[in-house]
Amino acid sequence: TALGQTITVLASPILTRLYTPEDFGAFGVYASILGIVTVVASLRYEYALPLPEDDETAANTLALCFVLLIGTTTLSWFLVHALGDQIVTWANVPGLKPYLWLIPLGMLGAGTYQILNYWGVRKRDFPRIARTRLSRGVARAALQVGVGLAHPGPFGLLLGQLAGETAGSTSLALSARRKDRAPFKAISLQGIRRAGKRYKRFPLFSSWADLLDALGLQVPQLLFAAFYGAEVAGWFALGQRVIAAPL
Repeated sequence: TALGQTITVLASPILTRLYTPEDFGAFGVYASILGIVTVVASLRYEYALPLPEDDETAANTLALCFVLLIGTTTLSWFLVHALGDQIVTWANVPGLKPYLWLIPLGMLGAGTYQILNYWGVRKRDFPRIARTRLSRGVARAALQVGVGLAHPGPFGLLLGQLAGETAGSTSLALSARRKDRAPFKAISLQGIRRAGKRYKRFPLFSSWADLLDALGLQVPQLLFAAFYGAEVAGWFALGQRVIAAPL
């Protein structure tokens, strides 16, 4: 994790020469929206994955997480298409409009990583989880620098963020598929319903609490953009990126 964050910090001086403050402003708004919606991507049922005594119940909980993730991602896609103009107008970042389609993809990618990460915790696959933290930093920095050299505008920053959120998901998924085929065969509609009922307190309590927490962290970025414009929001996003990394 520390190495991944170090790569992010070391890449910052390069990124400031490839992107304008307005680009960072659009990136900051995108990352903030993604940080809010990802919290409720699977309604925090992923928190329950390490808890069941048997792998069959855990596998059904995993399936429930992915069902909810697909549902919330689909809902976000419709909202982006229906309210896209209002979003960029309210947030005061017109440069983000061509890239709003990345929000549902980012939600799907980040939600997938969250779910698989908690499955890895259940299986005590901590070395693999650690490697994914490093790969996320490398993928984010590489894409942001590479696309920034070839394509002006905020697209490289947004695409790098998407890659960083999803990097490592494939590794975790392949590991789960290879090691846990037996419990996955026990997945059924009835089992998914039982898991949803058994762990219903996570969406009832944790999802709302975490959503409020995410709003407290992410809304300042949105307000900076709305009140002061993309340039000032970009300065704030860059400062937050570098200063908050060691936390």
